[in-house]
Parts: sequence; structure tokens; C-alpha cells
Amino acid sequence: MAGKNGRKNTIILIHGRGLKPPRQDLEAAWRDALHFIIKRDHPSRLPLLEKARIDFVYYGHYSNTFLNGSKPVSINPRDRNEVLERLTRYRANEFTEANFKGLPGYPPRGERFSHGLGSFAQKLHLGTRLVELAARDIREYWNDNVRFGKKVRYKLLDPIREAMDRGDRIMVMAHSLGTIIAYDAFWILSRCEKYKNTRYGHSKIDFWLTMGSPLAEDTAMQHLQGAKAEGLGRYPSNVRNWLNLCAYEDYICGRRCMAEKFQPMVESGLSESIEQKRIYNLAVREGKCSPHNPMGYLIHPETSHALSRWLSGD
Repeated sequence: MAGKNGRKNTIILIHGRGLKPPRQDLEAAWRDALHFIIKRDHPSRLPLLEKARIDFVYYGHYSNTFLNGSKPVSINPRDRNEVLERLTRYRANEFTEANFKGLPGYPPRGERFSHGLGSFAQKLHLGTRLVELAARDIREYWNDNVRFGKKVRYKLLDPIREAMDRGDRIMVMAHSLGTIIAYDAFWILSRCEKYKNTRYGHSKIDFWLTMGSPLAEDTAMQHLQGAKAEGLGRYPSNVRNWLNLCAYEDYICGRRCMAEKFQPMVESGLSESIEQKRIYNLAVREGKCSPHNPMGYLIHPETSHALSRWLSGD
């Protein structure tokens, strides 16, 4: 369906770190979550969502290989379904501090170990398996001696370029490591000489929603595409509006404010807005609260409000 100015809507989804189930299972969970939140909070916008093109960027087959070796990935699909089913029991006004602190396993293990540490680098040196797994994903992505980073960036670049070829309005929703991949892809399209005189170098991402992102942490910023460029050249110039959702006690996204860290993008006019909102992620997995869980981010009312506004062209 045509959106603002007669352009069609494309939503591009990219998942985050960790072992992943088969593509069809993970994609179905993300799609189900988006359908549920619009039906719950903005039912009049459901036809817009149903007619939008949705592309799911999956790189789990790459990350599963280095995280699990040749062993088969054992992920019970019922577990993810149960996470989502439990989240759908909450009304939109029930994503509160009281309900979060009442979850089983509160406070979450990752937060107990990382409490009081100001930088992402410090957190990555903690001796917990939880943080070590996160570090393995990110270290592999930043390792120039392996092809993982380049491969996953091109998995995202392809649907973005296709949407730009069609002249679509583009919304990108990214979680965790997926937010780093997305940032790097945006920078490549808007700053690399290869795309300078092409439509890709001048087209915009209308709306970028990041969830559970480590982008504002100093260590992450030092490894981003463009980090060594001078002045405004270090930032992508193709992100029109950016909303970052950061869950309380999500140790991956830390305590840094995305809007402050990337404020030069707005001050210079590269972007129209960058906003951050803190939320309560009510996901429970394996009997314990899981504030970094993507389903808890996707099901949140702030996600539905952002998606609804974008679908309607606001």
C-alpha cells in the first residue's frame, strides 16, 4: 500500500546476537509480534501493516557456526513461543516498573555482574558466560581477519538497496548486534566512494528503530564504520529519524544516551531527530527475567506507537 507521497512502505527487520533457530521460526516470531502490537494498540493501522513489504534479514546460520561449531543448534521453538505468549497477556499500560521487578529472577544475572561498570569494555571482561557469549558475537563481527562482518552487512545492504531502487519509504528495526550491522550498512551507503554518485548514496532511511543496542558505548563507537573519518564524515548521512529503545537493566545497551552520543548528526542536519526512551522489558525466558530479549522489545507499546506513526506517515 502506498504511504506518504504515494510511496510504498518497506519494513526491514534484523535480529541480534546469540544462537538462533531456523530462519522461518525466528521470522514468524518477529512478524507475529508486530501484528499483535498493532492489533492491540492501533487496530485501525493493521491494514497498513498487512500491506507493507516486510524483509527479514537472517544471519543466524553464520553466527551459529562460530558460536556452536559443527554441533547442531538445540533451541526449543516452544521456548520462544512461550516468551511471546506470556508477553501478549499484558495490556499496553502494564509495562511498568512494578511488573518488571515482580518478574521471576529479578534482578537479572547480567545486571548483577555488570552493575556499576560504566563502559562496555569493562562489561566484556566479566567472567560470566552470559557476557562472554555476547563478546564472542561482537568480537567476531569486528575481526577484520574473518568474513563474518562483511557477509552480514551485505545481507542487510541487499534489501535496503532493493527498497531504494523501488523508491519505497524504509523503516529498519534492529536488535542488539543487528543495530551495529545496520549502522555500518548505513554508513557504507552514504559515505563510501562506491555509492557516492548513485541513488543509494542519496536515498534516506525514513525511520530507524534500535532496541537493546550497544552503539552508544565507547568501545562500540571506536569500531564502527567511519570511526576514523574526520568531522561529520564519521556519521551516516542517510538516517532521517532514529528512535532507540533501551530497557532498564539490559546490560548490552548499558546506561549511555544514544541521543547525546550521536547529537552531531542532528545539530548538523544529517538527521532530523534522534530520540531515546527507557522501557521495561517484561520478557521471561527459562523461568527468569530477560531484559535484553527481542520479544520484550518488539511487544512493547513504544514499539507499536513508533511503528504506527511511521505506517501512517506521521
